[in-house]
Amino acid sequence: MQMPFLSNALEITDLYSVFMMTLVEKFIPILPSYVMLPAIGMSATSIYDLTFRWLLATLGSICGALGWYMLGYIMGPERTRNLVRNYGKWLFLKVELYDKIALSYQRKSFFITSAGQLLPVVRTYQALPAGVLKLPIFAFLAATAVGAQVWIIALTSVGYFLN
Repeated sequence: MQMPFLSNALEITDLYSVFMMTLVEKFIPILPSYVMLPAIGMSATSIYDLTFRWLLATLGSICGALGWYMLGYIMGPERTRNLVRNYGKWLFLKVELYDKIALSYQRKSFFITSAGQLLPVVRTYQALPAGVLKLPIFAFLAATAVGAQVWIIALTSVGYFLN
């Protein structure tokens, strides 16, 4: 059974769109990555194309995390927490989740960042408290890349092999 909507959506998933979708998904979680990434994998024409999609999706995810990190870094702890309390509900970010992420960073930040990339809501917002806490940026981005790669490769590969 052919679904024209799905076919059309897959045809417009070029490499630029892969980067932009994964970047925007970090800020506006309208289409969750566990839906978007298999579709990106389904649109790959070869294993080489799939590999480029992995890299661009990871780069988009890192750039999105960097945006949240910088927002937290610039705003500081008090203003960021007030922002989360007042507007977090619109982005599915509760103060309790924000506080849990911030508290967890005081232990093993590299592991928490990498593992957090595997949890749908956490992966979107964990960079905000990382910026507030001024975690070392290069270590944070490296950990984000590691965790994002696991998530992205797993989900895009599912889409690729189902196609």
